[in-house]
Amino acid sequence: MNSDRRIEILSPMPGTIHEIFVTVGDRLDANEEVLVIEAMKMEHSIFTPAEGIVSDVLVGEDEKVDADQLLILLEPA
Repeated sequence: MNSDRRIEILSPMPGTIHEIFVTVGDRLDANEEVLVIEAMKMEHSIFTPAEGIVSDVLVGEDEKVDADQLLILLEPA
């Protein structure tokens, strides 16, 4: 989480965005699956760290991402 209280969801590894399950405006509970990254022929689900509302989705399906790249921003609920 950064200083302006937004919740940042970062890529834990380099890979390719396989599937995105959320859109801007969605209200999410903690530990809800938001997307799947494919890396090294394995799929890795990414979950919300806390409850919030999706304010920005910064990646698209089939997009390559780096480790620690910002993927999704949430506003605290």
